[in-house]
Formats: sequence, C-alpha cells, structure tokens
Amino acid sequence: MLAALLIERIPKPAIALLLVTMIIGCVFEDNTWSDSEHFYSRALELSPINQMAGDGLGRAYARDGKYQPSVEILAPLVAESQPSARRLQQTLMTLAYSDEHLGNLQAAINYYSQADNLYPRAEIEKHVIDLENQMAHY
Repeated sequence: MLAALLIERIPKPAIALLLVTMIIGCVFEDNTWSDSEHFYSRALELSPINQMAGDGLGRAYARDGKYQPSVEILAPLVAESQPSARRLQQTLMTLAYSDEHLGNLQAAINYYSQADNLYPRAEIEKHVIDLENQMAHY
C-alpha cells in the first residue's frame, strides 16, 4: 500500500528511466553469468586476490581446452597459501592436466606428484609412471 502511494507521486518519466536503466544493467550483467569463464573473470575484476575466483577461472580454462591461460592463472596460486590441502590438491591436478596437454610433461609429473603427496591415489601414481615412460621414449 505504501509502495503504491510512493509510485503514484513519482513522475512517470522518472519511473520509465529507472526501468530502462535497470534493464540495461541486467543486459550488461547477463554476460557475467553466461558461463564459468565470464563469472570467474568478473569475480577477479572485482577482487583480484580472490583465490577461489582464480582457481575457478583456471579450471574453466582447462575445461575449455585453454591450457596456457589455465597454467598462467593456476601456477601462482600453487605458490600462495591455499585455504585447504584438498583445494591445493585440486589446483595441482588441474595445473598438471593443463601442462600435460601443453606437452610440458616434466612440469605435469611434478604437479601430479605434489597432488599425490597430499592425497595418495593409485590412479595418479600410475599416470605419473606412464608419463615418465613416455618421456623416456623422447
């Protein structure tokens, strides 16, 4: 009821301008939510030191096959303190995966090994051995 009274007193052109402004704002922000890459890029614009946003953007790049940008974002995060060993392990795995796809096998082995040291898994150990064998044939 109070809102209706307030709206009656506001000039119609002002209401229209407000609505147009809100629509334009929504259109511009819609791109932010369109996919993970845009979402995490926007989060980093707003908070450049946000590790979660950096990690999310690095993962989004890796998922999309953009391995070089993934490595560029994730490598510094590994050097910084992570909020948990599990998050560090996940970051190391994504970094290793990206380096492997870039052909940087030694870097991939190093990151996979660091991830395996945090939470040992037979699959990681086997994959490291496969990569080492692959490197031996070069």
